[in-house]
Amino acid sequence: MKTNSLLLLPLAALGLSACVFEQKVGGPCSYSVAFGNAKVTAIYPNYSVLTSEGLEYQVPIKLFTLAPQLEHEYKITFEKITKGSCTPVVVKAVELVST
Repeated sequence: MKTNSLLLLPLAALGLSACVFEQKVGGPCSYSVAFGNAKVTAIYPNYSVLTSEGLEYQVPIKLFTLAPQLEHEYKITFEKITKGSCTPVVVKAVELVST
């Protein structure tokens, strides 16, 4: 019984050493809300690419009320990062403007 206890002690210590939590680097991120118009330039199974003024936005298909079509124009609502090192742009909503 004593031998079993001695074998379990190093295993328990090894298990606990694997539970070291890393501290988050960079702190919290802040975003500002922005709006703009963009056209669909590519369509993939899970997202569409909308382009405006040389910038590309990957928009999840689930944000569209109808299936997106190439060259259709949408008003996009997005959050643009102002502080931190998170995702630089997050598209929140799309609304069809013209076909």
